[in-house]
Amino acid sequence: MIAKEKEAEILRLYHGEKWPVGTIAGQLGLHHTTVQRVLGQAGVDPKVVAPRPSMVDPFVPFIVEQLGKYPSLRSSRLFVMLKERGYPGGPDHLRRVICRLRPKKPAEAFQRLRTLPGEQAQVDWAHFGKLAIGRARRPLWAFVMVLSQQIEQPEHIQRLVDEKRRAREHRGLDRLARAARSSQAFLRVIAERGGNVGSAIARLLQMLDAVGAAELEEALVEVLERDTIHVGAVRQVIDRRRSERCLPPPVSIPVTRGQHANVVVTPHSLATYDALKKDSTL
Repeated sequence: MIAKEKEAEILRLYHGEKWPVGTIAGQLGLHHTTVQRVLGQAGVDPKVVAPRPSMVDPFVPFIVEQLGKYPSLRSSRLFVMLKERGYPGGPDHLRRVICRLRPKKPAEAFQRLRTLPGEQAQVDWAHFGKLAIGRARRPLWAFVMVLSQQIEQPEHIQRLVDEKRRAREHRGLDRLARAARSSQAFLRVIAERGGNVGSAIARLLQMLDAVGAAELEEALVEVLERDTIHVGAVRQVIDRRRSERCLPPPVSIPVTRGQHANVVVTPHSLATYDALKKDSTL
């Protein structure tokens, strides 16, 4: 809708000044159909100016035929072909005409998929190594299915996190079982006594990386024989055995490169403190 003053101005310019529809629309900032509507409501049938003939008109059937056969044919190639057939114009105007006449790609139809809650699901399937069960080794697989439009509850998310954590523990447990067979008995006792099995597995894996499978297995056997079932005891046994063999501690200590870079620090014996304790009792 436009103001009544604007409609009166349109009628004045059309009847009084004899302006055509296009000039009125351009000067008043309106669309030409708006001007035609206002004139039509006033009982005026504005004359539609017929488009001027173009030098491209005689060649339009040829352009349409070529574009029908070769829809992606370039405008530059069509310009050369039309020049050979007598087209007198330039390429710019011809390019606009070809753009208007070039067949559009047919619209591709898509069907929106709508499913009821629980009617569709996404499945994830993964392998997490093998799990030692007694003397048998069983493959460990994870199967997760999420239903469409499923509302994630906090309890469900927490359960999924716990299951993934247990899967990581089983993966570490499987590695320990391959490297040190006594670790299974060690972890079983920890679980029976209410210890943190996950923390024990993580610390045993760190020792495995530091000292190797053989030393870890020997330490576990000694700890089981003494019935001192905790990770700290395993670490003490490893440190004592390495000290007896004059080996460096298993924990790598970064040292600045220089004259002390290759110095091996060996823990001193505690026998001196035992002797001092005996002297103090005399």
